[in-house]
Amino acid sequence: MPYLQTIFGTGAGTAELMKGYKDITGLYTGKFADLSEAEKRSIPIAEKEVLQESIAVDLAASAESASALNLYRLTAGSKLGRFYRWGTNAATHMFRKAEEINRRAVFLAAHRLAMQQPGKDAVLYTQRRFGKLYNELLAQGFTSEEARAHLFATETVRDTMYEYASWARPKILGGFGRAIFPFYNFILKSLFFIRHSPGGYRYLAILFLLTGMSGLPGGDDWLALSKAAARLAGKDFDPERELRELLHEFDRDNKVFWPEVGLNGLASQLPWDIGTRLSLGRIIPGAQSLLQIAQGGGDFYEAVGRFGADAGGAFFNIPMNVIKGFQQEGATADSAL
Repeated sequence: MPYLQTIFGTGAGTAELMKGYKDITGLYTGKFADLSEAEKRSIPIAEKEVLQESIAVDLAASAESASALNLYRLTAGSKLGRFYRWGTNAATHMFRKAEEINRRAVFLAAHRLAMQQPGKDAVLYTQRRFGKLYNELLAQGFTSEEARAHLFATETVRDTMYEYASWARPKILGGFGRAIFPFYNFILKSLFFIRHSPGGYRYLAILFLLTGMSGLPGGDDWLALSKAAARLAGKDFDPERELRELLHEFDRDNKVFWPEVGLNGLASQLPWDIGTRLSLGRIIPGAQSLLQIAQGGGDFYEAVGRFGADAGGAFFNIPMNVIKGFQQEGATADSAL
């Protein structure tokens, strides 16, 4: 939303995005009654380019690599292998569908705004940047405005929902790294969006409003590393406590919840947890586990498991949980697993 709002204005960007979500009911019914002819021609092309992309592919890769014995490869072609593949796809199905809905809504909104305001610099730039693709669309019967609108909408989806194809993945997140750090592709692209894309700073402001200081890029990590450094130096310094005391000065009667809102945003006042899903506060693998070690709490495997959760989730957590299971007194193979 910040991307389109910055280019076309807050009112127009918001209105078209809301209309885009309303008009994607055809994703399930097969009927797109509210789509223009230009949109009907554009969507099938976009489906092959950007609408089917998803971080769910990286999550599936992580799940397939989670076993130390690489269960997926060992069971390929067998009933167990087919069941394993089915389970992996089923586990990420809702994730894929949710992202597909978002991508379609963003595409429709961007396409319509580009058709309504074809003279915007961001729209005209797509013709200069993708001249060859622009000419190919003209050859397929698109008008000049329709071709630019299609290219602009496609790039809007890539810029805001991100591209997860292998060519757009940082080298460190390719191959083995793709399985270990499934969410870091999204994190790195979000940081790039904030710094370089239209609406990046508006997105940062919204992020601060909803998730507070801890949800800003590296916010949670900064709190954890500062506290860990103080503990290792033998000092009793807790930056979160200090910030809460400072914010409490503005709300001595606890009427506005300033300490909690300042640290964790307005989302902290909702009955359901959305702050952790929006937050970019944890971008440094191991920051939270370092704090745990510095505090002397838990054990070695808990600290390593926390590092694994920060970095790659199931890739590390499954083997670590198995090891901990075998360490329990009287544990058998079945109980450990």
